[in-house]
Amino acid sequence: MLTTFVISATTAAVLVTSALASNCNPSYNVPTSGECYTSCNIKAGENYVHGWTMDHTSELFIESLSIMCNKTGPNYIKFMTTAGMCMAACKDSNPDDFNNEFAGACAWWNVHKNDTCNSKAITATIKRSSISCQTGYRGKKRGNGPKEACCSSTKDCQKTCNKGRCE
Repeated sequence: MLTTFVISATTAAVLVTSALASNCNPSYNVPTSGECYTSCNIKAGENYVHGWTMDHTSELFIESLSIMCNKTGPNYIKFMTTAGMCMAACKDSNPDDFNNEFAGACAWWNVHKNDTCNSKAITATIKRSSISCQTGYRGKKRGNGPKEACCSSTKDCQKTCNKGRCE
């Protein structure tokens, strides 16, 4: 009986932590511009924020958008130039998709740029994710990550990266 209670309490704690973490920036509801444009943003953003992301549930999301959306920031022009040059090679992508995401994301950021996330919950979720995916592929950009491997972008995976795991 005691063992069952301890396991149930542990499971409940993990579920509560995950629920809190997934609530980071819950009001963000902007459609993505697609895999190629997002990959270009990540590649450009990594120069300024380690772990730069378009994942609105991440504690780095607002900091990441600050690079892309703060037109008076010191890295805005460099970020946009790097991302734009990469995006020119996105042959099957529609530039309107990026324009819509950029406008929506930056409008959201302008209202929410001072918001914060519960970093304890985020840290617990990151630890849980690192255990539940195969390590050794995240950030390598070799394109060889198998299904369930940890990833930071699709360039880490054989197929696609979704929420930190290769599909």
